[in-house]
Amino acid sequence: MWGVLLVLVVAFEAVADVFAKAWSVKGGIALAVTALTLYVVDNMFWLFALRGGAGLARGGILFSVASALLAALIGIFVFRESLTTTQIVGVIVGLAAIGFLSW
Repeated sequence: MWGVLLVLVVAFEAVADVFAKAWSVKGGIALAVTALTLYVVDNMFWLFALRGGAGLARGGILFSVASALLAALIGIFVFRESLTTTQIVGVIVGLAAIGFLSW
């Protein structure tokens, strides 16, 4: 059950990140309020994931790496950002971390 909640945490974080990035580019109170609201909902799911057994160590790392990878992909494909070679290596290490934690 906690796995489903963790997926929701990552999904809401990603959508909130899109609104936060849009706000940083365009401004506007609606974008900021939407981003903040989604971050609050995201953290409510996180609380339930912890209570459901995700664990702070395992769940926290899975959340952090998965949301960072998703944020990188959104940055690259939606906002046309680029990654340095060092950042690409970081993405690869992040994927390896998820693999080891899921093993």
